[in-house]
Amino acid sequence: MPFCSCPEKANYYQPLQSYGDDPTGFHPHLHSLVTDGLVSADGSFVPIPCPDPVCLMQLFRHKLVKALLAREKISPRLIEIMQNWVHPGFSVFQGEAIAADDHPARRRVASYMVHPPIALERLRYRPETGQVVYYGRQRGDCADAEASPARIFPALDFLAALCTHVPDSGQQLVRYYGAFSNARRVSPGVPASPSTPPAAAQAKQQEGSDRGAELARDRRPSWARLIKKVYEADPLVCPRCSSPHKIISLIGDGPVIEKILRHLKLWDQPERPPPSPPPAAFHYAFDPDAA
Repeated sequence: MPFCSCPEKANYYQPLQSYGDDPTGFHPHLHSLVTDGLVSADGSFVPIPCPDPVCLMQLFRHKLVKALLAREKISPRLIEIMQNWVHPGFSVFQGEAIAADDHPARRRVASYMVHPPIALERLRYRPETGQVVYYGRQRGDCADAEASPARIFPALDFLAALCTHVPDSGQQLVRYYGAFSNARRVSPGVPASPSTPPAAAQAKQQEGSDRGAELARDRRPSWARLIKKVYEADPLVCPRCSSPHKIISLIGDGPVIEKILRHLKLWDQPERPPPSPPPAAFHYAFDPDAA
């Protein structure tokens, strides 16, 4: 099919994860949520056919091996050995397409793509033995579905394994590409292609402006919905009588806020600062006779 003269951009959201079903193992992989088309500079959407997972795997393998070789992380000899492997060492799973109006599926996929290394409801600690029990995930949707076997770890070994998933300072774990990126938004201010008539370009700009204003209006009341989704508590519902809250006024005066909270016995400010931590000094005693 013909493409427009402007360069098209792929749009996808890609988190990096280093863990799988076993949180103690290091299993780096990428999750990608990709649109089924490209967006050109003038904002037009160009559908594309579904890519072949095998071709994606081979392209990713080639790019990664080439980058590692350029940084001298691997040797040409290792690349020759990898080319003789029966299994390529990489795999790509391509899920089913999600419709734009299938909000539960979109929410479920988004939650899975950024899920934490462990699920607290599957974690148990045995203080008498100093062990951690991590129960496996249930396979399937049925109640009688078989679950993965539970794993038992020494508590310190379990904590040490979890530390391998802590990212480095400043490391970016989630990347946004194309129209999803902050650096390249499809906005009405982008000039249209030379083939676009002036009237059509103005209509497209007006449409983009109206769409942006509509999205801004939809984002305003979303703060309560996001708090409810993350903390599982609705800030606009009374926890005592479950009746909806109504915002009467906004108070920004510090002394007034403290007075109200003290009256409600919700002011939990410590009377004195916490003790200062001990100096970070490491003393190593070495006895040459004992050696």
